[in-house]
Amino acid sequence: MLCPIEDELWNTALCKVWPFTLSMDSGRYVIASVFMALIVLLFHRNLLKRRKIQADRRAQPKDYLREIVLSLRSVVCFSLVGVGIFFGKTFGIFTLYKGFAEHSAWYMALCVVGLLIFQDTYFYWTHRLMHLRRLFRWTHMAHHKSWVPTPFTAYSFSLFETAVQAAPVPLWLLVVPTHVEALFVFLALQIFRNAQGHCGYEFHSARFGTHWFWRQFTTPTHHDLHHSSGRYNFGLWFRWWDLAMGTEHPQYMEKFLALTAEPQVQKAGEQVAEPAVWQNASMQSGR
Repeated sequence: MLCPIEDELWNTALCKVWPFTLSMDSGRYVIASVFMALIVLLFHRNLLKRRKIQADRRAQPKDYLREIVLSLRSVVCFSLVGVGIFFGKTFGIFTLYKGFAEHSAWYMALCVVGLLIFQDTYFYWTHRLMHLRRLFRWTHMAHHKSWVPTPFTAYSFSLFETAVQAAPVPLWLLVVPTHVEALFVFLALQIFRNAQGHCGYEFHSARFGTHWFWRQFTTPTHHDLHHSSGRYNFGLWFRWWDLAMGTEHPQYMEKFLALTAEPQVQKAGEQVAEPAVWQNASMQSGR
């Protein structure tokens, strides 16, 4: 690639590193969101019909357009963070390993788990701060315009929130030497989890909500209730902070189990009672 910048470091950063990180970040967003949207498109009339979380609401074309435009803007900002990490590594601020000559695959796996736990804690508390009345309009309202989220909502942020969401990886790297491969795995998990969490349908089985291990994790229902109510479910990966701080939606498990319940088979001459319609809480964002 031709580049007019003469300084070798800046030439590498802006003409090699930035195009690479931009292609990676945009590719992750496009692949994850389109993949999840295709699943919804293909199966929403049969396999997923009973699992639509907000059964009485639909996202409009203008919502999709807004989400895609804001998400692509966020992708550009995230790619610039990748350039910042390159400079941080160059000047010895960050320590990044490539391959397993210095540390094993087990260390890499521990870094991935550590990143998930760190991001979840960081996300919960910054998320709650952005819901404060004085901050909400300027920080988080752009994301909450997606009252009925879609897979394309994943990165639909204001510029302020984009900066907030970009910070966990650099903050982590200031303290923990990490494999490049661990960052790749973490970022891939993050965007696919984000696209799924905003897809509007519950994909998990009922056991995901009752098993001692899997029930620790959030679900699309968990985050969708945040979008429809604005007052609960601030966690990203885990339910821990919401449970500890009393901010989990009181009807979350009821809603999740209703969506994942096996359909009753009606015998001849038998009437099956229709389940009560679960009412979404009215929007109270920013309170």
